[in-house]
Amino acid sequence: MLGISSDAVRQLLGSGRLRARRDAQGRRIIAGSGGGRGRSSTRNRFTGIVTEIIRDPVMAQVEIAVGPFRAVSPLSGQAVDGLGLEVGVVASAVVKSTNVVVELPSLNAEPARRPPTMYRRLTRWALTVPLAVGLLAGATACGSDDDSPSSGGDKKLTVFAAASLTGTFTEIGRKFEAAHPGVKVTFNFGSSATLAQQITQGAPVDVFASASPATMKTVTDASLAASPTTFVRNKLQIAVPTGNPAKVDDLADLASPKVKVALCAEQVPCGAAAVKALAAAGLTVKPVTLEQDVKATLTKVELGEVDAALVYKTDVLASGKVTGIAFPEADKAINDYPISALTKAGSPDLAKQFVDFVLSPDGVTVLTQAGFDKP
Repeated sequence: MLGISSDAVRQLLGSGRLRARRDAQGRRIIAGSGGGRGRSSTRNRFTGIVTEIIRDPVMAQVEIAVGPFRAVSPLSGQAVDGLGLEVGVVASAVVKSTNVVVELPSLNAEPARRPPTMYRRLTRWALTVPLAVGLLAGATACGSDDDSPSSGGDKKLTVFAAASLTGTFTEIGRKFEAAHPGVKVTFNFGSSATLAQQITQGAPVDVFASASPATMKTVTDASLAASPTTFVRNKLQIAVPTGNPAKVDDLADLASPKVKVALCAEQVPCGAAAVKALAAAGLTVKPVTLEQDVKATLTKVELGEVDAALVYKTDVLASGKVTGIAFPEADKAINDYPISALTKAGSPDLAKQFVDFVLSPDGVTVLTQAGFDKP
């Protein structure tokens, strides 16, 4: 079985694509699941973008650009389709000795093991090991399903953006493509901290939109972006399941040991904002889980696994499955969102045009209608 993170499993359960039952202790049991509990380090995780897929009626060869290296993998055509691999999608491979762990990025992930069935090679490494390819959470491409990003003449633009921008940037991407015929915009949405790390490690990216100045600074300090512009602001709300079973009314309720709380990890923007808000209220909250980004945190509430979470108000509005509770301390933890074209962008002119489009009245309208505030 392909090893995926607990966040991905929760999303599959929420969408109905995966079924589970509960045991006597209330734990979810998924038939056929299992495997090891190893956790990978950043030293053996290789993240890049699929740059080429060559297919015949049965087999395919997939190439992933990983910074200055490239990973080349023979796969069955069925495997390529099953993984949803296409040119422009961000993919991650984790090498563990003679085994492989495939994972979606999550601080709480416990990936399962998958027996190696193919050999891949990192062509500039004196190393041959089994690899497996797993899609990163949130990697999406704009355009219709029959659009091939490798079709002749298409101009490609790769945008890394904070998870909280998923809905708005997907819409902005479609509008940008409509205004620029022949352009294909590919997005990778995720934790701003993780995206910044991937950029500094050499991921080929044209534009970076972060959920905090601190994570953008990681990229500017590496001389990979210059003069970022703050384009929106966002603030926190308490998200509770429909019906609010724990009867949460304000921020102080989250400090109760009877209330199960999910927070973003402190090193990511939504987590840093939560720390500021709780400090402003003089509260200590002991979360039952720390998630890598705001979407994963919100998913905990949507699935009823926690009683409350601190997430952005825009994510509450976009969800439709949770109720948001405003609280005054959120005003002391507002996040500025900066955007910048990258200095090593493969399409620098196109990257600048995309940033300008986000800052244009059309872009601002999409963002403010979703609940973002103007800077």
